[in-house]
Amino acid sequence: MASVLLTWELGGGLGHLQRLRAIGVALAGLGHSITAAVRELGRGEKLFQGSPIRALQAPITVPERVPYPQCLSYGHLLHNVFLGPEVLRNQIRAWDEVVAAVRPALVVCDHSPTALLALRGKGIPVATVGTGFCSPPVREVLPLIQPWEEPDLQSILRHERELLGWVNQALSQEARPPLPRLPQLYQDVAQTCLLTFPELDHFGTRPGGRYLGTPPSHAESPADFPPGPGPKVFVYVEGSEGVTALLERLRDRGWPTLVVASPLSPDLPGRIQGQALHWARGPVDIQAAAAGCDFAISNVGHGVMSSMLLAGKPLLMLPLSVEQLLGAHRVLKLGAGLLLDLKGENAEAALDSMAGDPSLTAASRAFAARHRDHDGTAMLQRLAHGLEGLLGD
Repeated sequence: MASVLLTWELGGGLGHLQRLRAIGVALAGLGHSITAAVRELGRGEKLFQGSPIRALQAPITVPERVPYPQCLSYGHLLHNVFLGPEVLRNQIRAWDEVVAAVRPALVVCDHSPTALLALRGKGIPVATVGTGFCSPPVREVLPLIQPWEEPDLQSILRHERELLGWVNQALSQEARPPLPRLPQLYQDVAQTCLLTFPELDHFGTRPGGRYLGTPPSHAESPADFPPGPGPKVFVYVEGSEGVTALLERLRDRGWPTLVVASPLSPDLPGRIQGQALHWARGPVDIQAAAAGCDFAISNVGHGVMSSMLLAGKPLLMLPLSVEQLLGAHRVLKLGAGLLLDLKGENAEAALDSMAGDPSLTAASRAFAARHRDHDGTAMLQRLAHGLEGLLGD
C-alpha cells in the first residue's frame, strides 16, 4: 500500500472536489492510502464523508489585493498566486510541511501551481489532473486567457519574465531546480491527464493531448423535476439579482424547472415559488439531471457543461469567470448553446431560442454521438491504474 497525496489549490466550486473524490476512491480501491490537501477544507470534509479520503487544509495565501485584477494571460493568473519571492518561499515551505506529514509516494495535482513548484526536485512522481484550464498547453510562453481582447503582448512577455525571475529566486533559496521558462512547470510532470474532451479544452484542442473525458460526479440528491407542460429546465447557478429575475421569468412561464443555486438570501426560495419550479435542497445527481432535462442554465462549470453535452442537451450560459467564459466560447463554437447577458434585455428571447431552436439540440446531440462510447466509470479505473503505474516497484 502506498501513500498518495491529492492537491487542489486554485479555483472554486465543487468540480475540483468531485474530481479528487472520484480519483481518491478509485485509488483507495486499489489498496492505497489517500490524503487530500484542498483549498476549501469544510466543503472537502463534507464531500469526502463516507469515503476513505482524509482531508487537510491546503496552504493558500489570500491577499487583500492582487497585482492583476483583470487577468489577460495565464502569467497574470500565476502572478496573483505567487505574489513575490518571499510569499512564494513561504508557500513552498508550507507545502513541504504537508509533504513531510503525508510522505506520499505519488502526488496528484488539480490546479495546484505552487504545489508543483514545491515538488520540484523531490523525486516524487507527480501527475496533473483536471480541465484544460488547470494544465495549460506547454508552449514557449503561457497562453492568453482573454483571446478576444487585444493585449499589449510585449507588456505580457515582460510580466512573464519578471515572474520567472521571482520563481527562480524562490526556487534557488529553497534548493529546488530552476525553471528555464514558466510553461515547463506543467511539462516537468510524470503524467498530464486532461479530464475533458478535445472540443471542450479551454485553450483549444492540443496535438498529442491525453484527453480522457470526464469522470462521473458523486451522486447527491435525486434530480426530481416537477410535473408540467413545456421544456424541462435544469438551473445550476450562483445567485445574483439577474438570476433572480431569470428565475421569476421561468416561474411565470410554468416550465418544469429544477434549481440548484446559491441564493442571494435564505428567503429567496420562499419568494420565488411556483408549482412548476422546484428548489433542490442540495447538490443533485448531475448525470440524472442531464438525462431528465431539455436544456440547462449554467455558469459553465466544467462538470455541468460536459454532462449536459454528453446527454445531448444544450446550454444557456451565464459565465462568472474568465475560465467559465473560455468554456462558454467552446460551446458556442460547437453551436450547442447561447450566452446570456443578465444585464441586457435578451433573457426572454434567449429562453424562446433554447425551447424552439432545433439547431442547438442538434449540435449538442452531435457532440453526444461523437462520444457515445465514453464511460466515465471505466475511464476512472483506467486513470487509477495509470496513476498507480507511476509508483514503480
